[in-house]
Amino acid sequence: MPRRLSATFTCAVVVFSFAAITPILAGERKVLTIAIDGLRPDALIAANAPNIDSLVDGTFFGASGPSGIFATYAQAEHLTFSGPGWGAYLTGLHVDRHGADTNEFENVVPGTTDWFTPLEAFDPSLNTHRALTWQIAHDSFPSGADSSINFEFTANGDQLMANHVVGLMQNPATDAVMTFFADVDDAGHTCGFDPGAACYLAEIANTDAQIGQIMNAMKSRPNFANEDWLVIITSDHGGLGTGHRGGLPPQRTIPFIVAGPLATTILPQAHPRLVDVAATVLEYFGAPIPKVYDGHAIGLAPAGPAPAALGRNLVFNGDAEYGRGFNQNSIQQYAAGWDDPGPGGVNTISYLAGGGFPSQLDPGPPDRGANFFSGGLNQQSSMSQRIDVSNLARQIDGGSLMFELSAWLGGYLNQSDSATVTARSLNAAGVEIAAMGLTAVTAADRGNATGLLCREDFGRLPPLTRFIDIVITASSAFGENDGYVDNISLELAPFGPPNGIVGDVNQDGVVAGNGQGPATTDDVTAFRLGWLTSGHSTASAAYMHGDLNLDRITDLGDWVILNRLNPAMGRAILASLSVPEPSGLVMLILAAAVVSTRPRRCA
Repeated sequence: MPRRLSATFTCAVVVFSFAAITPILAGERKVLTIAIDGLRPDALIAANAPNIDSLVDGTFFGASGPSGIFATYAQAEHLTFSGPGWGAYLTGLHVDRHGADTNEFENVVPGTTDWFTPLEAFDPSLNTHRALTWQIAHDSFPSGADSSINFEFTANGDQLMANHVVGLMQNPATDAVMTFFADVDDAGHTCGFDPGAACYLAEIANTDAQIGQIMNAMKSRPNFANEDWLVIITSDHGGLGTGHRGGLPPQRTIPFIVAGPLATTILPQAHPRLVDVAATVLEYFGAPIPKVYDGHAIGLAPAGPAPAALGRNLVFNGDAEYGRGFNQNSIQQYAAGWDDPGPGGVNTISYLAGGGFPSQLDPGPPDRGANFFSGGLNQQSSMSQRIDVSNLARQIDGGSLMFELSAWLGGYLNQSDSATVTARSLNAAGVEIAAMGLTAVTAADRGNATGLLCREDFGRLPPLTRFIDIVITASSAFGENDGYVDNISLELAPFGPPNGIVGDVNQDGVVAGNGQGPATTDDVTAFRLGWLTSGHSTASAAYMHGDLNLDRITDLGDWVILNRLNPAMGRAILASLSVPEPSGLVMLILAAAVVSTRPRRCA
């Protein structure tokens, strides 16, 4: 395995630079953020939490329907304990940037402050407040808020903090409040982080009651009817048994609630993360988001998956560009839009990482972005994404759709580490009907050089397909996993000729020829040159070699199609097939025609 650079932390938030966003006027917008330490989303659903429920179902805001989102699939930091999670919630930065990689906070990057700093820089007139329950976190990340106070969790801190925030809500000037409840985590350590653990559920209910006190004070504000409150609720980590270190799905999966009159009710396709709290607050107030921040605004605008459509890439974040890329496999932040069983699984790496990873100068996609996927720390890592194609059921079941799958796959130098991409067709019950995949790029394929090469495949989409699972699998013989993947694409198209004209072998828009002209203008010549060829990786290449029924070989079945369309062309083909095989020069002419008339994803 290549040697990796050791983790280093640099000052990230002393001077802010900002990414351009579309301004949102603040007006009477107000924000309350609530973090509940150690809260699993399934336990929140199981618990008696009427106050939190009322935020999402709309009753608190007097809505006739839902007034926000409750994402049960949000993700904590890859280090699933409190220091990294609290730091991400407070600062909008992943742990490698904020530095709190232990619960002692000794590595916090100097100068790192909370998201109140850019908010107040944007509008100093805002009345802002932070109230926490963990002194070391309070001290380690200075606040830009107008007031910042801590009520230690070991001394009835949750209730004292709630009382304090009730007082803040009674002040009409209050614009934004950050809170953090701690007692649910203590209950999880005592009787288990589990939706069936009685004392854990009881403490969730108790915390909900404390949140209810704050909500009642909010609703009693004299101008509440003219205020657009946004309430965000999340957690720093989940849990498993009586612990939460380890990065397993129950330990890193957290709730993410965004509720308010202006919140969307459409769940996002990207998994919300702790770092998204800061970006969401800033965008809600119309403040620019610092470029160094790692999050995205969540819950303010619909961001769910679009209905499946023909002719566009259906894979979300297949290019690894949604989030920031890292410089080592050990920083295991969740890849947005993908289900990763982890820990130590597929990771997002920057092309600027160095340390032996592929660079912008190594073989790879010509249109590559900043990042690619790497196999992580496990000998075999995988992650998947489910695509709903049920809206195309009629076309699929009629056999009239085909898929075109492509990706760039690679590895490191002469090592055998590799990656594959598989598309699994599933029926409505989620049962696999068929699978089609892209084979690994070997070290020999790469000439023992670090880099990525393109793989493509196509075929008819099986009837009864309702979902397609895209599965990335990276494999390593030893050490770190340097199976690489980038630019994954799955497109659906009508089954048949790329330009829609049956029999137009050379795709010039006309079905014509007698075998006397060049392949670029004569379909008979093009067909003859492709006779008995097979194994083409794209529908375009196959068709332009005469594979009119797209069964992966140009043979008698394809001649029958063309003969039915134009018997004269059929006779000319039969006559031409009696002559010697075409010369290498003519074959090169046909290959040039294929490349020039239809751009390929691997070009």
